[in-house]
Amino acid sequence: TCPTPRWDDLAGMRDELAALPLAGVDGDDRCLARVLEIAGVVDRIISAPDPWQRDIALSAGLDIYGKRPQGRQDNWGGRQALEDARDVVVSVGTRLAELLVASRTEALCGILPWLARTADRDARDRRRDGTLVFADLILWTRDLLRDVPSARAALRERYDALLIDEFQDTDPWQVDIAEAFACDDAGDLE
Repeated sequence: TCPTPRWDDLAGMRDELAALPLAGVDGDDRCLARVLEIAGVVDRIISAPDPWQRDIALSAGLDIYGKRPQGRQDNWGGRQALEDARDVVVSVGTRLAELLVASRTEALCGILPWLARTADRDARDRRRDGTLVFADLILWTRDLLRDVPSARAALRERYDALLIDEFQDTDPWQVDIAEAFACDDAGDLE
């Protein structure tokens, strides 16, 4: 299920930031700078003329979302006022980060079915034409070992061990191949 981004929360975020007591804070305070930076991102998102620009504005603040800013207590009128400002910055930043994830996920949900159909069609065409790419070798081996018990048995009968070099670079299909070799048909390690 694809999440639906909650764009309607932006006005509330802007109001939370605007409610902070900024009037007496020195201009060089780092917490104030973060408040203004986050408020600028929110304003750019709200005023974006189209969804594309809105997403660009949302992505632009990624490096500051959810990070707790520094600041000086005396600039804010005490520790509690600074902590309250920090909490608002973190809260708004976290919600913006969640909005970014939901927005990206929604976009991917829209394109992934087309991409899967295209990749499947291209693979069928390569198989029909007798051409293949390196990934086809891995995929077809994975499919053979997954779907044909006698192929798994022949592999295990021929080889006593499987050595995987650079396991951190192993893709999911290669892991499936290794599991087909290492596990019996019930999924237990042999």
